[in-house]
Amino acid sequence: MNRIITIISPQGDVRVELTSAATVWGELKAEINAEGSFNANDSSAMIRGVREGLTSDSSVLPVGAFSVFLTPSKIKSGK
Repeated sequence: MNRIITIISPQGDVRVELTSAATVWGELKAEINAEGSFNANDSSAMIRGVREGLTSDSSVLPVGAFSVFLTPSKIKSGK
């Protein structure tokens, strides 16, 4: 079942909508990387409205449309 998934990056306020049938985070992460706007491998991901992050490639995704927030997993600071 395809549904619309909105990928949001707080840095630069970038939003991309994907149509996906992915059921686990590993599948969706591959689709996000293939789309090209984000590198999901170097990011932490959290589903909007859910208090748990997508920490494992086997994390199950919601059935309907949803939004995923991507933030850098390592933050560069200083020089």
